[in-house]
Amino acid sequence: MQERLPQLESRGSGETSAGIRTASLQEVPAIRPVTELTGHVGPVKAMAYTNDGSEIATAGADGTFRIWNAATGALVRTIELDNGPATAVALFGSHALTGHGGGEVVMWDWQRAEKLATYKRNQAEIWSVTFTGRADRFAASSHDWKVTLWDTGTTSGPVQVIDAHENAAQAVAFSSSAGGPRLATGSADKTIKLWNLDTLDRIRTYKGHKDFVTALAFAPDGQTIASAGLDGSIRLWSTKSNRSLRRLYGHRGRVGALSFSPDGKNLAS
Repeated sequence: MQERLPQLESRGSGETSAGIRTASLQEVPAIRPVTELTGHVGPVKAMAYTNDGSEIATAGADGTFRIWNAATGALVRTIELDNGPATAVALFGSHALTGHGGGEVVMWDWQRAEKLATYKRNQAEIWSVTFTGRADRFAASSHDWKVTLWDTGTTSGPVQVIDAHENAAQAVAFSSSAGGPRLATGSADKTIKLWNLDTLDRIRTYKGHKDFVTALAFAPDGQTIASAGLDGSIRLWSTKSNRSLRRLYGHRGRVGALSFSPDGKNLAS
């Protein structure tokens, strides 16, 4: 039914197919950078704000993890990554996670530039990491189709390994605002799955992407999931049903990251 009903599109100018007015290019004010963060040698692979928004963390192909003052753009700290360039980054308070191509997930105290622990299940590349509501619990999605749940208090291995998908698990996101702890996973099998972390039951599967799912984000209220694909398309889904709420176009290539504004009214891609 999703493919047969009229699709809702937003392209950044003119009228959408559902009659919702979007700003034309003439109406959009010029957006100028507040500051520029310069220091990495080569591409920036991942980035995230700290909880209070005062610092920005970035990971580069140069194998460094850097902390910047968000207001001034000044470099606060540089951490050399022993396991090579980070493929994924997540922050929670003073803790940070970096995922790596050799299957390692490293936990850091970024304020002290101290490595706290390294977690590894196998050699499969880590595609995405997220804290699951606490600094001592996190999830990692990997190239071997699995999503792994870790608790830093359990030294014998992961708490759970979820057979999540039928291809590489490329994105993972967490929300505690959708009626309980929820984990969303996205994959090269072109699906998104929503999981109940209390029971580890799969709540539902979202289908509609025509290419690999490469990024996920929950809206602050937990009612909406944004997903992005290798083909540049973005979709919004309801966490209460399998319904696709909207499709957004504009990118000409892979979307690597998504983030909602704190009020949930804007989505950056």
